[in-house]
Amino acid sequence: MAQAAVDAGLEGIDFATAEQLYGDLGIRKPLRFPKAFSNAKTRGLVKNVKRGVWAPTVQGENYARYGEDASRRKAKRGPKPAESASGGGPSGE
Repeated sequence: MAQAAVDAGLEGIDFATAEQLYGDLGIRKPLRFPKAFSNAKTRGLVKNVKRGVWAPTVQGENYARYGEDASRRKAKRGPKPAESASGGGPSGE
């Protein structure tokens, strides 16, 4: 929800707005809803941009856009180029 608020041009989302959105969208709130904000901050998914307003961190943006696996995935790097046995450059010269 914090990412949706930022995408809509807001600084972030506050607790009351998030609570209202759950009702308006008909989504069941987590049993310990207030704890969800704390857990998201602990996991590094949101940051407090001003008193009571939460915005996603870069990791939180990745989580919102690509899912849980993407926020924890490390960058993949291509394989290192193979060195030739002759000690020359990549073409073996």
